[in-house]
Amino acid sequence: PLNYPAGLNCSWHIQGSQGEVITISFRNFDVAESGKCLGDWLILAPTWSGESRLCGSVLPPPFISTRGHLWLYFHSQANSSGQAQGFRLSYIRGHLGQSTCQSDEFLCGNGKCLPRSWKCNGQNECGDATDERGCSPPPTESRPG
Repeated sequence: PLNYPAGLNCSWHIQGSQGEVITISFRNFDVAESGKCLGDWLILAPTWSGESRLCGSVLPPPFISTRGHLWLYFHSQANSSGQAQGFRLSYIRGHLGQSTCQSDEFLCGNGKCLPRSWKCNGQNECGDATDERGCSPPPTESRPG
């Protein structure tokens, strides 16, 4: 992906239905690092931890909304270096406490349904880590010698 430009102010609203929660799972994350994320940043709200302000290049953990909606706010300073690529994420809306899921979904221990492709991906999208239980450890690279 191309680097994002300076001077951006973007917002996205993900709206679910009554009683749903929204789970955000980051695939890539590269937002220019600054002290306390006061330069370029991404904010997610509301989440279980309140408001989350993110920057840097470490892939954030999954976020689960506290309500049936979630706001994302992205800001890059007017004098931003333009050396960061931004972020890519996936999200899913779902109810907690379900007992059955669609055939292409995985049922979490808390009753949440997630895409099967999110199981054993190294990210706790269920919120209770049941999507990462019983997974094979990732392969390790070994060199002959």
